[in-house]
Amino acid sequence: MWLQDLASAGSTQIIEGTAGMAQTLKGPLVRKIMLSGVMLGAVNTLLAMAIMGGSDDGDDAWEKIPEFVKQKNPIIPFSKTEYLSLPLPLGLHFLPKIGRLSIEMMAGGKDHAPGKQLGKLLQVLMDAFNPLGGTHLP
Repeated sequence: MWLQDLASAGSTQIIEGTAGMAQTLKGPLVRKIMLSGVMLGAVNTLLAMAIMGGSDDGDDAWEKIPEFVKQKNPIIPFSKTEYLSLPLPLGLHFLPKIGRLSIEMMAGGKDHAPGKQLGKLLQVLMDAFNPLGGTHLP
């Protein structure tokens, strides 16, 4: 019985999240909403990398932020080491992540090769519509 309740609760979140996103994206401003979400992620990443980025001693606070925090939350840096992360609604957090992953890929580095970034993007897209998780590899 508890398994049935758990499945029902998860499916309710999926249905409500997908319905809310579908309603938002039905309107006449669909392209602007999607583009502004991607641009939010790109500008936010550029700003965070500029404030928290590497220094002469090689200390890069942006790279120290866990990936799971970056995937679901825009990062607002206050200083080199302090930041605020704001959660985004279920289903819509993937738009800023497209911008973030693109900027990180262009910035380069061994951890941001195009193949790895594409894999991360596909993982974010799968997670966007699966609130129960399970798409992350150990």
